Amino acid sequence: RERARPPADLECGTIVEAHEKIDARLMQAGDHAGSTYYELHRFVAAALSAGAKPDVTLEDGALAVMMGVGAHESMATGLPVLWSDLVERYAHSGGAVDEPA
Repeated sequence: RERARPPADLECGTIVEAHEKIDARLMQAGDHAGSTYYELHRFVAAALSAGAKPDVTLEDGALAVMMGVGAHESMATGLPVLWSDLVERYAHSGGAVDEPA
């Protein structure tokens, strides 16, 4: 495969930088600057509340994992990995993830 051209600035959208106060103990513990703790806290709260919905869905999680698989494949091969290829390979595989071709 050939390397893809980077997207134009207009295709990337707008970057907004925001700073949130995070407990120093969470920062020292790692886990994505405390976000993992807060995500799990909100998930547990939603799970214990009748009718509440978590911030992210099972589909959100599966797509994030698929993106990670693509990133690792790209690092291993030095080539871009197309999202459409990942979807074709994994989205209908029942969750089976094989080593990259």
